[in-house]
Amino acid sequence: MLRLLVRTFREQYPGVKLYLQEMSTPQQEKALDREELDVGVVRPPLGDPSLYTAQIEEDSAMLAIPEEHALANRSSVHIDDLRGEPLVMLARKTWAGLFDSVVDLCLQRGFKPNIVQDATEFQTVIGLVAAGLGVAVVPGGAAAVPRRSVVFRPVTGPAPRFAMALAWRADDDSPLVHRFVTLAQRIKAQAPGV
Repeated sequence: MLRLLVRTFREQYPGVKLYLQEMSTPQQEKALDREELDVGVVRPPLGDPSLYTAQIEEDSAMLAIPEEHALANRSSVHIDDLRGEPLVMLARKTWAGLFDSVVDLCLQRGFKPNIVQDATEFQTVIGLVAAGLGVAVVPGGAAAVPRRSVVFRPVTGPAPRFAMALAWRADDDSPLVHRFVTLAQRIKAQAPGV
């Protein structure tokens, strides 16, 4: 959806320059608070009550698996199959929602996740999986970027879902910010599967 949003906004507002910069959710919260960023694309939940959010996507959970691993031969993986498996996680400081939902779900299923490594970037997490350090629960969108030596399988059973949202300052009265958010909501309503 983000590609469609950016493309459509640029078409509708050709005089407006969009500057896109990759940042973690906590970095975006700080940049929004310092007014260095007008709109962020974040992974909720946010800790700053002065920010508004509007969900634009929701991803199902996928398991990134080294291609030689026994789980790679399955068409899907149940959350209970993670019991005892070495798990590579995106660091909690990068995306607390993902980290907490995976840990909480494992605990609800009666086991403590065997987290052997964490990393602050998704590409590093996938690289560690490719190196055979373990498996990783990732949002479905991560599977769109193929990686040699890694396969992706849907997580079945009670599985986390991961939201993506726009975030902006509650006190921001910029018409462009509101047009961007409104356009995102309209695109989501017209094409919920995008």
